[in-house]
Amino acid sequence: MIKLMTRFFPKCLIPVGFAAIFTGFSLALIPALFISSPAFAYYTVQDTGNLVKPNQEAIGTSLQWITQGPTLGVNLLGHLDVGFNDSSNFRFEAGGGATDAVLGAYYKWVPFPDYEQQPAVGFIFGAQYAHYHGASEVAARIVPLASKKFAITTDSVSGTVTPFVALPIGLSSYRSTTGVPVQIAFGAKYHDDQFKVCDFMAELDFDVNQAPNSIVIGAQFPAF
Repeated sequence: MIKLMTRFFPKCLIPVGFAAIFTGFSLALIPALFISSPAFAYYTVQDTGNLVKPNQEAIGTSLQWITQGPTLGVNLLGHLDVGFNDSSNFRFEAGGGATDAVLGAYYKWVPFPDYEQQPAVGFIFGAQYAHYHGASEVAARIVPLASKKFAITTDSVSGTVTPFVALPIGLSSYRSTTGVPVQIAFGAKYHDDQFKVCDFMAELDFDVNQAPNSIVIGAQFPAF
């Protein structure tokens, strides 16, 4: 899929295209904000401004405990990150549990990388499908994201922690109604220099508008 995209669209044009989509999506949100809808999107971030290198891939998994929303309980999610270029990745995800099924595809663009005192700042654009309570929800998503890596060195610990904050915004359709689910997410990724199996992630998601509250823990495995 990615090779096909790069065949017909130069890599430099893809961020421009997503920026155009972002502008149109933002304008579409204005009338939707005034429409009452019971739709709740399945939302997790589980990501930072760090990028998988081009031509590399990484897998991860996460466990989401929904504490407030239409489907209380636990979801299990898996994802595949695919490096695209020096400033962007693709992510493909699937999962289920309390939510019957979840599928998503996303493009992460980080125009401002984590460098010296500057935090990483980027955007995640994508589409998501979820099925719960006998009906399907389809949503477009935009997630502004910022993160910053810090080294931790003590007598017993050597590693890095990367706190992140994100504002997931969706435009969703559920049972013939339109809604704008919005959350704010706080989390962190921890990498231990001595533990090579995986990195650990933790996240708290808070409802701002028509979205669930949840607690998320996850693991990100080394790129290959």
